[in-house]
Amino acid sequence: MWAFSVVVSPRERPSPTSGLMAALSVLLLVAFVVLLVSGSIGALPDMYIAAFERPGQVLLVFVPVALSGIAGALAYRAGYWNIGMEGQLLIGAITCLWASLISGSTFVGVVAGALAGAVWGGITGVLRGYAGANEAVTTFMMNLVALQLLYYVSYGALRDPSVRGFPYTYPVPNMVDPLVAAGAVVALAVAAHVLLNYTGLGLSFKVMGDGAEVARYAGIDIARAAVLVSSLSGTLAGIGGALELAAFQGFLQPGFSPGYGYIGIAASWLGFLKPLWVLASSTFVALTYVGIDGLRVGYGVPTALAYAAMGMIIVGVLLGILVYRYRIRIVI
Repeated sequence: MWAFSVVVSPRERPSPTSGLMAALSVLLLVAFVVLLVSGSIGALPDMYIAAFERPGQVLLVFVPVALSGIAGALAYRAGYWNIGMEGQLLIGAITCLWASLISGSTFVGVVAGALAGAVWGGITGVLRGYAGANEAVTTFMMNLVALQLLYYVSYGALRDPSVRGFPYTYPVPNMVDPLVAAGAVVALAVAAHVLLNYTGLGLSFKVMGDGAEVARYAGIDIARAAVLVSSLSGTLAGIGGALELAAFQGFLQPGFSPGYGYIGIAASWLGFLKPLWVLASSTFVALTYVGIDGLRVGYGVPTALAYAAMGMIIVGVLLGILVYRYRIRIVI
C-alpha cells in the first residue's frame, strides 16, 4: 500500500518562476471553466469586455464586496473568524433606510447604518470575549436573523404601498453619487491600512492573530480586543450595506444582497488580508461577477452554472496564490 503526505511550507522569498507558474495556472483554469460552461473559448474575452461596458454594475458589486472584504481582513488578521459580514451589511442597509426616512437625510442614514453594523458585530464580540462562544457560529447565526429582518421590513414595516405586487420598501430620500461611494471605499481601505500597520491598536490585533497565549503574554485584554475588532469589522460591513442602498439600489427588497458579504470573505483572502490589496481583489471579483452575468445573457449559460463557474474561478485564484506563496511537496 502506498502512503504519502503533502508538506506545505512558506517560501522565504517567492521566486518569479513560482509567480509565473501561478499566473499561468490561474489563466488556464479560468479559460477552462469559461470554455466548459459556455462552449466557446471566445467567451473569455467577451466576459470581461461585457463587464467593462457596464461600469455602474461593476461599482454596485465592488462597493459592498470591498467593504466586506476589508472588514474580513481586519477581523481575520486578529484571529477573529467573522463570517457575519452578510448580516452586518443587511443591518447597515435596513438601519440606513429607517434613519434616512425619519431624518430626511441619506447621509444621516449612512452614519446610522455604520453604527448599526458596529453594534451587530459587537454583539458577537461580547459573546466571544466574555462567554467564550465561537464567533464563526454566532456571526453566521446573526446572518440568518438579519435576513429575517430584511423580509420583515420588505413585506411589512417599511413596504411602499404605492408599489403593487412587489415587496419593495419606501426609497431613500436622495441618492448618493456612485463615484462618491467608491471614493469612500478607497478612503476606508487606507484608514484600515493605517490602523493595522501604524497604530498600537492594529499591533494588538495582529498579536491576537498569533494566538491567545501570545496575546495574554503581551498584556492584551483579549475580551476587550475581541469586542473592538468585531465592532470595527461590523462598522465597515454596515457601511457597505448602507452605501449599496444609498448609492445604487435606492430601496430594499428580499433579494437586496445576493451574498456580497460572503463574496467579501473570498475577496479578503484574495487580497492577502491586506486592506489595500483587497481593493484590487474586489475589483477582480466585481469584474468577474458582472462578466459571468454577461455569459448568462450572451451565451445562454444557466444562472446556477454561471455562478458555480465564478466560484470555481475564485477557488482557482486562491490556489494560484497558494502555489506562489508556499512550496508544496509530496513525500512518499
